Amino acid sequence: RSREEDHGPRLLGFERGLTTDCSQLAEDLSSIEGANGAPSLRVDMLRPSPATQLVACAAAFHQPEQDEVYSFATCPLRPGAYLFQVGRAADLSLRSAELTLRADGSCHYREEAQGGSIRSIAGAAFWRVDGPLLILDTLQPGTYGFLRREVIGNRSLERNVARVELSVAQVLAGCQHTPLAQAGEPFPGHSPAAASQRMFGLVDLDSPALQDMRCRPDRIPYTAFEQELRRRGLPVDQILSDFRFIDRDADGQISLADMRLLETYGTPAAAPEVLHELLEALTRGFGSLQEAFEALRAGAGPRKVCLPEFEKFLQHGATSHSGDNSKLKEWMEKTSVEDRAAVFASMNPNGNPVIDLADFLTLHLHTAVLAVRRLEHFQSWLFEQFGRTEEVFRQVFDALNTDRAKVLVRKAFVDGAEALGYPIGPKATGSMFSLLDRNLDGEVSLRDFQKLRDFSAEQLLMSLQALKNFADRHLGGIDASFRKLLEREQALQGLPSLPKTASFAALEKVCKQAGFGKASPDADLKMLFLFLAEASGRHSSGYLTSSEWALLKGLDSRALNGSPARLRRILEAEYGGIDQAFQHMHTAWLQRVLVQGLQQTALAGLAHALFVPLGSPDERRSSQGQPPMARRRSQSASAPSRLGLGSSRPPSQPRAAQAQPCPSLERRPSGLQSSGSVQRLRRLPGAPAAPTVEPPSPSQGSVASASSERPVAAARQAALRMSLALSAGASTPGSSGSCCSGSEALSRASSAKRRAPTRHRFVGFLPGLASPGLYTGGGPASAIVWSST
Repeated sequence: RSREEDHGPRLLGFERGLTTDCSQLAEDLSSIEGANGAPSLRVDMLRPSPATQLVACAAAFHQPEQDEVYSFATCPLRPGAYLFQVGRAADLSLRSAELTLRADGSCHYREEAQGGSIRSIAGAAFWRVDGPLLILDTLQPGTYGFLRREVIGNRSLERNVARVELSVAQVLAGCQHTPLAQAGEPFPGHSPAAASQRMFGLVDLDSPALQDMRCRPDRIPYTAFEQELRRRGLPVDQILSDFRFIDRDADGQISLADMRLLETYGTPAAAPEVLHELLEALTRGFGSLQEAFEALRAGAGPRKVCLPEFEKFLQHGATSHSGDNSKLKEWMEKTSVEDRAAVFASMNPNGNPVIDLADFLTLHLHTAVLAVRRLEHFQSWLFEQFGRTEEVFRQVFDALNTDRAKVLVRKAFVDGAEALGYPIGPKATGSMFSLLDRNLDGEVSLRDFQKLRDFSAEQLLMSLQALKNFADRHLGGIDASFRKLLEREQALQGLPSLPKTASFAALEKVCKQAGFGKASPDADLKMLFLFLAEASGRHSSGYLTSSEWALLKGLDSRALNGSPARLRRILEAEYGGIDQAFQHMHTAWLQRVLVQGLQQTALAGLAHALFVPLGSPDERRSSQGQPPMARRRSQSASAPSRLGLGSSRPPSQPRAAQAQPCPSLERRPSGLQSSGSVQRLRRLPGAPAAPTVEPPSPSQGSVASASSERPVAAARQAALRMSLALSAGASTPGSSGSCCSGSEALSRASSAKRRAPTRHRFVGFLPGLASPGLYTGGGPASAIVWSST
């Protein structure tokens, strides 16, 4: 067995490395609340989730006081089958009704009696409760969800019906209710996985809560690794450049194998943060690096500057009373002898026993490398949090630009990054700005900011090494090449003598004429120019000095890469080892992501129910697409075999696997108002008033007003009044006052054009159940009123 199988983190079961029980997780799952007792949800500014509208609506609700009762509406009917049956089939007195209500809003209805029947069309009807009525309505407006069949003599007549209304009280009193099979067995035929094969012994790997995990379950997101170090109080800003060593493939995910690579790196080198702090300390104490090196060489005497002399120089400088040595003293207290040896090795990448001034001045290069690593971290953070597209970066630029100006200045960039939630301090954020200022004018435009999408720190260091090699081979060396830059600058400006600095235009002309673009086609010359300007420790003025260009002499890209030795020591000291660190971080991350996943799943489902109407194009696409568990299963198939994903899973059916919204929510934005429950849900402030159902009058039975729910033209209103009058035995306008028969009504309506569904009263077959019920007919026979018998 491999080492990872023996000592790797346990991904499943109750025991999770350092976590021996799931009590804390259970508490987290049972108390998902925000600061004020309201459900909390983090909505990414640039990545809107299905629950965004839900959060906006929830914010409009009145927050109850601690002692205030806050109730919610409940439905008086439970999903399941309702059966009514009376009489016998032998003497043709059998009357029956079958009604199936499903939690997704769909329904099935069939009623039979002597001389006729009515049934719902498969997939075309839905149910909702409106006050005292159970309404079975058509899914798509303008169509019919029910079919009425009536036997008249030797003829069988079929008519379309758009709506059926029943009394909730009579359905509850007269029908036998049978819960759906899923009430007792939610997943028929499904054998739950053993606790040892579930995350924390609780969560199945096919759970919807794990659908939107940003990485494989056996890995840690890059940002989660950083957040865990912050939670333990570690100085993340000071070890930022070390993080790239644990994500070598730059996929944003850290595996146990990635972290174990920290133990395999060879010769240690100092981190850019350590070298930058030494540069600041020497500059404050001696004025410049050149003067500091002169003091170092004077202290060495006739001997060369080697590691013992370097250590002695630092010790003496930290204890000396001359000059401002406070920062050097602080730096010496923070570093060990091994750290200072790594600093010497970083200035001497070729392994020579001594260093010279050119080597010593490479501390400037490490300062620029630190800015590059910080910019790389900012780029990866944007990718992880918001995305990589051009539109995403445009929105990020607008979010950073709080002043709504066309460009970003340094202060606006720093303040905007902090407001955006970037976890690094303002000092580190400000050091990136110069690398984004491609016009060298102290401003970053949207076009400049978009270049960050294609930025690569490794490519930059490789191009820098290529520029040094090209200057040595084709331009006569570093000093000779800078003279050519000055000559080109003289020609560009028409100066009588050589200038002391060279612009980017001069560098571009010289490199193009010498063929650097062909030798290194991927090199970003503007970024190389910004890097050398940043290395001097001052903000670029648009020109390079001889000292800045001379930094290429001591350049060695291998030394600039750094070493993960410092990060390895921190992890070993804090967690006891690399494996233990991964176990602890992975467990802490899984706990957080499971709670967040449950929140997102519940709130996204509720938002879908509230804002995606049943039968809408979005709903149909979701119901016809890949089932949620199938997508999670395909992702899990790529996980290592040791995860044990071979347990049985419930069958995946597109309609059954997704919870569909209660369709009444589409028509009732103010919430359900059910007479079957004493609980009420307050209407959202500013929301449109819901359609109301007036209580039926004794003379009209259970006829309900639909004027506010479905506007009708004058002709349809006239037909409705005529049909109601016919069914009630009243005279119609222009008639003699006698009640017409069904055939006479059919004759009157035969010349009418086809109209949209119009409501008519119909006394149902079952007096005990639907007495009276309401049916909505349509089509050429829309004016027909069946007389009650």
